[in-house]
Amino acid sequence: MLPIIVQASNVNETISGRSTRIIKGNTEIVFLLNRLKNIDGTKILLATTSGVKDDELATAANQLGIHVFRGQYADVLSRLLEATKELECQSFVRVYGNYPLVDIEWMKKLVDEHEQGGFQYSYNEHRNGVLWGLGCEVFRVDLLKELDSILQKEAQRETVGFYVQQNCDRYKVNKQYVCKKRPEYRLYFETEKDLDVIREICDNVDELSNEAIIRYMD
Repeated sequence: MLPIIVQASNVNETISGRSTRIIKGNTEIVFLLNRLKNIDGTKILLATTSGVKDDELATAANQLGIHVFRGQYADVLSRLLEATKELECQSFVRVYGNYPLVDIEWMKKLVDEHEQGGFQYSYNEHRNGVLWGLGCEVFRVDLLKELDSILQKEAQRETVGFYVQQNCDRYKVNKQYVCKKRPEYRLYFETEKDLDVIREICDNVDELSNEAIIRYMD
């Protein structure tokens, strides 16, 4: 399994104290990190910002024995690239810190496809991928280096993966297909309503997988 970089920040949070909200007895970020820690043989790094608001995230990760890299808020590309130097990796998985329900089994399959196919970038969150909020991306580090040299606009450097998806003819991209689209299902954590839905799923779904969650929500 490739290293995982969890990209998280409270600097521009849509609800106050997002990192301290409780899911199944733990804060949201701890809930996510604990799930990822259960993947055998995987290095995990939290990439957050140097802002004071993100001190709580850094402390929570350190208490779990997870290494932390802190960088600029808006320049996500630079933050990820610097984080990869600490991991000394050629490819890595990016997981958003407000995706507590990320599907780990589909992540593993995406990694296998990425490595076996020699892709530069792989992703599984789209109209026919996993549900919105369960996905992840896999990047080759040399692709990030190339993007670092050509992307100048702040919006491009903040989103990174979206630029590659828009310019998939220039790169070797793997778009993993999983299920039919369900755009009404929103399972990432941005609002109070999102948190209510996530908590309900965690209380009623034993296996936090794309298929099990669909069965429950359908």
